[in-house]
Amino acid sequence: MLLALAFVLLVLQAVLTARAATFLRPATGMGEAFPFQLSLPVVAQVFELEPLPTETATATASATATETATATATLTPSATATATPTPTVTATATATATPTVTATATATATATLTATPSPTVTSTPDPGRFQIDGLTSYWGDWAWQYGYAWCQDPDTRTNCKTLQEATAKAREQGYDFLNLADDSINMSPAFWTELGSEADAATASGRFVAFRGYEATGNSPYYNTQGHIMIYGLDQYEVVGPSVIKDYYPWLVARAEPAFAMMNHPSQFGSVNWELNDFEYFPDVDDRMQLIQIDPAFLSEYARALEAGWHVGASGWGYARQDLLGLGNRKYGVFATQLTRPAILAGMAARRTFGLDRNGGAAITLKVDGQLMGGSVTAGESVGAEVRFKDFLDRPIDQLELVEGGSCGPRVVSSRSETTSSTVWTTSVPRQGVWYYARTLDSAGQLVAWSSPVWATRQAAQTTTLVARAATAVRSIQEGNHNPTSNNYDFGIRHESQKGLVRFDLNDLAPGSSVRGALLSLRSLSRSDQTNDLWIGAYEVLRPWEPAQVTWYQARQGEAWQGAGVSDAADRRLLPEDITRTRKQDSARTNTGITFYWDLTELVQRWVDAPASNNGLLLVGCSNSMVQQVFSDVRLHLDVAHP
Repeated sequence: MLLALAFVLLVLQAVLTARAATFLRPATGMGEAFPFQLSLPVVAQVFELEPLPTETATATASATATETATATATLTPSATATATPTPTVTATATATATPTVTATATATATATLTATPSPTVTSTPDPGRFQIDGLTSYWGDWAWQYGYAWCQDPDTRTNCKTLQEATAKAREQGYDFLNLADDSINMSPAFWTELGSEADAATASGRFVAFRGYEATGNSPYYNTQGHIMIYGLDQYEVVGPSVIKDYYPWLVARAEPAFAMMNHPSQFGSVNWELNDFEYFPDVDDRMQLIQIDPAFLSEYARALEAGWHVGASGWGYARQDLLGLGNRKYGVFATQLTRPAILAGMAARRTFGLDRNGGAAITLKVDGQLMGGSVTAGESVGAEVRFKDFLDRPIDQLELVEGGSCGPRVVSSRSETTSSTVWTTSVPRQGVWYYARTLDSAGQLVAWSSPVWATRQAAQTTTLVARAATAVRSIQEGNHNPTSNNYDFGIRHESQKGLVRFDLNDLAPGSSVRGALLSLRSLSRSDQTNDLWIGAYEVLRPWEPAQVTWYQARQGEAWQGAGVSDAADRRLLPEDITRTRKQDSARTNTGITFYWDLTELVQRWVDAPASNNGLLLVGCSNSMVQQVFSDVRLHLDVAHP
């Protein structure tokens, strides 16, 4: 009898063991299931026990990749629980069953669970957070490219690591977010879908965020496309292949979803020119071009983009080509309401950003007259700036600087020596420029951090639709010339010695109208100097002038300017409304036919509110040479909401 019972038990054990393998499958998220959770330090893999239709089962187990887990399942009338998932884990499963026999039998079975987990992840300790105005600092990389940094040969895409390894590596190194992207030459609809799937799988709001983008590079040759831009916020990937990068702009503007872009690695070295045609400005693209990637070695590109009219926020710099561990930097910082994908992208689009030349753990903010970086403010004759810097890893800095976009190029207008790793600096300076950003340097004079700008005059709404009108009076006045000139719609501006007077009829705009945007445009005809920049400031004229009588010395017959060349505070406002750099012309680009813009939104609103104050504009040039820029086709582009 005992031998027979033992035989029955052995048969039952074999049946239970054989059937157990059919009850465990990877989790699909469909149907009723019982999770079998493998707890790794960061990455969690989930499996589910699938019971037979007439059975009930429960099973739990928790283990790290090197631990042993025990799973217990109770099944009625007959069942078994064995697990065969994928990380390297050992588990013991015990099953108790009551079969339909004359005796109650208990069987104990042991099963080995084998798994291949994602790469081992050890999180970098959170260095701390910086809070300002209800926003929190986060670090990561929004310029990462799969082939460039994750393949041994970026051009042939050979010996590449997986996207899963990339997101795991980012979490290991303490990233808050990572952009999964590749260049448009190597992008495809299938890979776009793969990027999105991994971004969704890797995102855990409040802990880590991944999103996808792609770099518009233009067609081959790769290095001859005037520049590259990184595009964010697209739901669907569309194949677009113009050979010149600015031909992407109409396509980008036409996107229905809130897609926006970053100027990628603008620079010029040797025969390679990635300056986006010297940052040629297009007003209708301005609300989509929100960021600029800054290499400390090419810091001047930051100011050149701002001087051309672009409203771009600061970014860090990336990694080395063919750097398979190219996630070793968190040089892109953003202030956001929370660590979610929508909040991070919103912070980027609002230019609440900063760049670092250190591996995360530091943050910088700038306020001008109370306005946080990324915005604009109506500033007076002076501006008050507040700069906050903190390095949570206690790495000291040596210098704080406030940079102004002035009438003759960018300049440091205030600075302070510093030896700590955390500071708050307030300073006040006379306003001569139209935008400001802050930066810090270390004891070797190397850049550490740089903020997004604050613009010192109210800017045109970036979503505005502008309607052009022609100037009613245009005059060029020149030092030494006492004779009035004819109404010359082709006129020149030269460093301090030749200026332009422009006036527009706005009598059709009733007081109470709201000016959402006003841009002055001048079309370039020619340039006398091919190597030097010319900055041109637009200033409000405070006295009436007669087009047929105005000269360098008089506003009209019998009424001299208080200062020759309209230079006195009684003649014109000394604070510029806007300053634009008219680019140099060389073998790589042409200046002829380019349209340049000045933002006059705040000034035109004053004219609408007080029509009698509309005495037009004075355009004043500044250069380190006597370069002359000749213009034509003077227009004012308006978006006005009428009462």
